[in-house]
Amino acid sequence: MDAGTSRGDVQFVGVNSAAVQEITVITGGMEAEYGNATSGAINIITREGGKDFHGKGRLAYIPPGKKHWGGNVYDSPIHKGRMKWGDAAWENETYTDPGPDRQMGTADDITRLAHERTDYTGIHGYEVDGSVSGPLLGNASFFVTAQHEGQASHFPSPTKRGIFHQAVSTSPQTARWIESPYNIKGTYKLGWDVQSNIKVKVGGVYARHEAYQVGEGESWVQGVKRTVGRELQGIDVFLPANEAGAGIANVKHDLAYISLTHTLSNKTFYEARLSYYRDATDTTNVPGVTSQFGGGITEPLRKDQDGVFTIGPRRVSIWINDHRARLNFKLDYSSQINKNHFIKTGIDLTRHTYWWNQINWPQAGKSRYQLAGVPYEMGEPINPIQSAFYLQDKMEFEGIIVNLGIRYDRHDNNGDFYSPLANNAWSGAPMTNSWSRQRKFMPRTSVSTKSAWSPRLGVSHPITANAIIRFSYGIFHQMPGFWHLYSYEWRGVAPPEDFNNNGQIDDTEWLNKNNQPATTGNPHLDYKRSTNFEVGTDWNFYQDYVLSFTTYQQSVDGQVRFGNALWRDPSRKSQRGRNTPLGYVFTDNRGFEMSLRKDFSQNFSFQVAYNHQWQSGGNAGINRIIYFPNSQFVASDLYFTQHTKDTNGDGVVDANDDGSEAKVPLTSQQIQEIGAEADRYIQTIREGTNPDWNPLTDSEIQEVENLPGVFYFTRNTTSDRSAGRGGRAETAGFGDRRGTMKIAFTYETPMHYGPALGGFRLNLINTLKTGRRISIPHPTQGNVERFGPMETKTHLSLEKRIRAGKTEAVLFMNVYNFFNQRDPATEYFWRGPWFDRHNQGPQAELWYLYGMDMPKPTDTNYINFGDTKEYHRWAGRPREISVGLQLGF
Repeated sequence: MDAGTSRGDVQFVGVNSAAVQEITVITGGMEAEYGNATSGAINIITREGGKDFHGKGRLAYIPPGKKHWGGNVYDSPIHKGRMKWGDAAWENETYTDPGPDRQMGTADDITRLAHERTDYTGIHGYEVDGSVSGPLLGNASFFVTAQHEGQASHFPSPTKRGIFHQAVSTSPQTARWIESPYNIKGTYKLGWDVQSNIKVKVGGVYARHEAYQVGEGESWVQGVKRTVGRELQGIDVFLPANEAGAGIANVKHDLAYISLTHTLSNKTFYEARLSYYRDATDTTNVPGVTSQFGGGITEPLRKDQDGVFTIGPRRVSIWINDHRARLNFKLDYSSQINKNHFIKTGIDLTRHTYWWNQINWPQAGKSRYQLAGVPYEMGEPINPIQSAFYLQDKMEFEGIIVNLGIRYDRHDNNGDFYSPLANNAWSGAPMTNSWSRQRKFMPRTSVSTKSAWSPRLGVSHPITANAIIRFSYGIFHQMPGFWHLYSYEWRGVAPPEDFNNNGQIDDTEWLNKNNQPATTGNPHLDYKRSTNFEVGTDWNFYQDYVLSFTTYQQSVDGQVRFGNALWRDPSRKSQRGRNTPLGYVFTDNRGFEMSLRKDFSQNFSFQVAYNHQWQSGGNAGINRIIYFPNSQFVASDLYFTQHTKDTNGDGVVDANDDGSEAKVPLTSQQIQEIGAEADRYIQTIREGTNPDWNPLTDSEIQEVENLPGVFYFTRNTTSDRSAGRGGRAETAGFGDRRGTMKIAFTYETPMHYGPALGGFRLNLINTLKTGRRISIPHPTQGNVERFGPMETKTHLSLEKRIRAGKTEAVLFMNVYNFFNQRDPATEYFWRGPWFDRHNQGPQAELWYLYGMDMPKPTDTNYINFGDTKEYHRWAGRPREISVGLQLGF
């Protein structure tokens, strides 16, 4: 299953550790079997049952403590003196919450302290998992495992415990904290040897969690207590816990499969697999929402007497419902046809079912609706179909091994969408400039199928008895995420209007006042294309010691970035539209990697690896499209400038009308005047006098396919790497982190050393990263590019195994950031924290011009309060220890 991208397109990839039998990371020259990826793949093989019963239980305990840099939230300088501990009046200030019925002056009102501290650093964390496996009747076996987490939040949170989206986060502010006291995930597998040459497997992966909805920023909506930082600067730390102000999201992930492996001979076999995967989210207890057509209720913010801190639970209406499912059939056929050729071929077919719905009511009457699926039909899924065929041949000739393969991928949108005019461009047209108008009047057509061929080549050749040289080349393709392809978003500043005066909001009237389009999808996007080249050598120069050197280059084209899609309307003589995803960005990565490793022997192993890379990128394609009609289109039934609510034409707007709007045809005079302006605009482009069209960067006029009378031109922002108009030099991206080093060491004593010395295992991992490439203002040289501060971390794990017969106990300890290393964060020095960008400028000049990783001594806030950026200034997080016990039989 692919990892997906965003907004209901995120696939579940968390398999609990007890279920993992083997993990393989495939990068660089992937074989033709692997597709829909540009950089690599991860294969996880889960455990199976056997002829004997086995069980295992594991409990990890995380002691309480502060898990972020800087001081306690309630005493931090970030508040700039607004905390008044020691002031009796401030500490004892109270407020009245309206309680469950949300009505003041009733019996369920609650009196609470306005400024009440939460002991968020005193919460114990834990992880618990277990598994059981064994035989069933006949030649069958089973394996089942489950895991539950109760990790403490790094900052004050609506719940004491939950889960992190990232198991090990590089910084506390980037970990996605999920307020989920209830969560479980696991795997199951049933294996059956039907005959000696036929094996059937049935299995799956599952996960469930309930997450508190916390809303969005204060400028939009705000639900319950959030972490400190961002624009809010910790003003929500006094909100009471256990309040799901925006409802509770119920999240499900399920993967179920059945596979058949049939060995035809000792050289030939095939495997067929049918699988079904689902992600689903629904929201319960959403305040004030009675139906999808009704208006939600969002309460105003309540502040303390000083007007600084947010107090009292605020009810926010945010409703989310999404679903993504994939029905997949995969058939692989493998055969050693002779001593020189091992052939593997297969097909991969996937039918998707996908929709996403989210609606927010930030204030009374205002709404924001996001949808992905069938255009403007709530809860109606799209069903794109992806198919692939591959053929690869592993050839062995007197020591040289050649892997040659080819893959064909195809993506069929399988439905009617908008014409090549992005829906954001049509949002600027007078006939479709609201949600309900676009839903009714936007012309639709089928979208062309996308396909791609991906050749792959890999060569391994011995150059001495102890050394080989490796070479790989391949082209890889990946479709953009479904949110980029199939989403629609509009905002409204007024509640829907009852157009037909029947006393209710009908389906046709829903969101008829949402006339502010936001960024939405583009189903015409093509595959991202990656060209990978790698050459290297491995030299086993002494016993278990291997020296490796690899150089590589990866070029990725067609990456998605948002560009302008505009409609130039002749009736207004102006342009209007919004951003839409366009695949015009490229990234080049070039580098080399050196490593020295010792395979495990004599009780220890180690690896030292250093990677050095150069990353550059730029724009190489369309980043603006302007659409405009001619007089032929203006005279057609598709163009009009006014609407009427009298849809049946009887001259009266009443319940006999359907609640939508109808077009008002242009008069003959309007057709003549608007059509003349439309033709004049086109003529000025052809003459080179149009101020919107730049002959150095813009394409020639082209007519839209299947839409006569509508034309467009594009603006191509291209780099000097690509052929095209308007060359622009390549630039280094923020991901250009030049050097990365990893040192891993393992020491293990065998059990025959005795109960005191045997069964010890030590793992030590040290990482060193140079800073990311950044741009800084120089006093005399303008903006110059440098690299951010270096980051280092050391992680340690210890185990002690004790065996008694078939029972084994393992005592373990894991230490994150063993030396409690605190390094300046590159992200902070790049441009200041994202969540504080409104009042925090770039800090790189402090580092490079003055050698400082703290504020200037003359900084007013620093003088008066201390380091007000202490939570975001440092990379990673402080040392964190977990200890536990694992029992197995």
